[in-house]
Amino acid sequence: MEEKKNEVAKLQDQEKALYAGFQTALGENNKFANFLMKVLKKRIKRVKKKEVEGDVDEEEESEESSEEESSLESDEDESGSEDEVFDDSICPTNCDIGLFELALQLREKRLDIEEALVEEKKMIDNLKKEYDTLSKKVKIVATNLNAAEEALEAYQREKQQRLNELLVVIPLKLHQIEYVLYGEIPSDLSGTLVFSNHSLGRLQERIVQLHEENSKQQKLNKECRERRKQLIREKREMAKTIQSE
Repeated sequence: MEEKKNEVAKLQDQEKALYAGFQTALGENNKFANFLMKVLKKRIKRVKKKEVEGDVDEEEESEESSEEESSLESDEDESGSEDEVFDDSICPTNCDIGLFELALQLREKRLDIEEALVEEKKMIDNLKKEYDTLSKKVKIVATNLNAAEEALEAYQREKQQRLNELLVVIPLKLHQIEYVLYGEIPSDLSGTLVFSNHSLGRLQERIVQLHEENSKQQKLNKECRERRKQLIREKREMAKTIQSE
């Protein structure tokens, strides 16, 4: 999308440069300047360029004229070009033939630029439509995914609850029991929790990690407080400087 926008901007710059160059070529106090500028800005129908394998007569004339207005055309020039009918096939008497031919050449180039602008803007519109369509699909997929994840999570919770309700006999050795009350193992172990040494090790590691994270956070908070004090001092000094000036 950004590449296409850059291409449009480049074409618009080319169009501006075309008009500026022609204006320079006309020079000052050229009595045919208005006529030559009308020749340059005139809208004409162009034959569509396409390859046809059959008879040449099957080529269709393009109904597409320049749909984009020149960014440099004024309303006055436009109305003049549309309302006034003039013959641009013959160079007027005393008019510089070189400038007349240059106007015709630049007109073709101008039409090429305008047609390219139309195509680029069509492509941008198509890309926008495609992007909007894909965005809507992504939102739908994301919504469905969230719903599926929530359903899966609810199922996992329900499954775990059902598993917790099951009574399971676990054979334990005496050294595996670390629940001691008053120096003895209680007769009722219903309130105890059974888990592996691996899980216990992970919990202990997590405790160490939390201590480290807490220390880092405290250090960061201290630095932020110091920075805040420094900014307050700088603000006061700046206010004094402004008042003294």
